[in-house]
Amino acid sequence: MIDDDRYIRMLLGDLLSAWGYEADVAVDGAEGLALFDTGSYDVVLTDLAMTNVTGFDVAAGVRHRDPSVEVILFTAFMGELGGEDERLRVTVLRKPLDIDKLRRALHAALAGD
Repeated sequence: MIDDDRYIRMLLGDLLSAWGYEADVAVDGAEGLALFDTGSYDVVLTDLAMTNVTGFDVAAGVRHRDPSVEVILFTAFMGELGGEDERLRVTVLRKPLDIDKLRRALHAALAGD
């Protein structure tokens, strides 16, 4: 799970743990991709609007490394997508996050839907 907002990282990290998922947490896209290079992941959750390495950069990096890994991107700025979400085949959730939608998106990603 990648987000440059400390509060969001803590909240989502705790939520994922409570749901029974093991989650690594990264402070930015560069750290997230570095973790991806050293581990094995089924799903990557990432914020879109981050400095230096954006959520789109993360999604492109994940797609390049392992196209089978699902990417869930979250953003408050739906107008910023410009078709990149379709090109990169990511699931997009709007911030503030709806917890039920997040749970369904994770379940669908892990089930391969």
